[in-house]
Amino acid sequence: MQELTKHYTTVENAIREIGLDPEKFRGQQAGEWTLRRGDHAIWIDVWDDPAEQVAYLQVVAPVMEIPDESQTVLYAELLQLNLQLCGIAFAVHGEKIVLKGTRVAEGLDVHEAYAMIMLISKYVSNFSPMLLKKYFNNGQPGTPPK
Repeated sequence: MQELTKHYTTVENAIREIGLDPEKFRGQQAGEWTLRRGDHAIWIDVWDDPAEQVAYLQVVAPVMEIPDESQTVLYAELLQLNLQLCGIAFAVHGEKIVLKGTRVAEGLDVHEAYAMIMLISKYVSNFSPMLLKKYFNNGQPGTPPK
């Protein structure tokens, strides 16, 4: 647990750098925080894999539900968009499209944690409205894009 504590401190200092009090955003378990940017949640987790003796930082932001229609077109577009992203990628988590960044926590500093959180925040704010409009007609199932 001592090893993870230093990574928790790094993340909390990054949250302070954003201008927020990290204590207000802690999850139920140690190493979890949930931030908000407008309507978007930003989930931050630090955990370790005892078998590999390595700790990880992960930042995830739900983008949208997976539409019933035009999934193939959506997935192809997300793979193309991944080429534009820096250290972050679109992924599927359950029934949602998410943006996700994961890295080994060892060597992580406050500036890197801050950059990862802010980048996910920027990407979800930029891509979510565009994708929702394109694939859900502003929340209603839409016709598949061409």
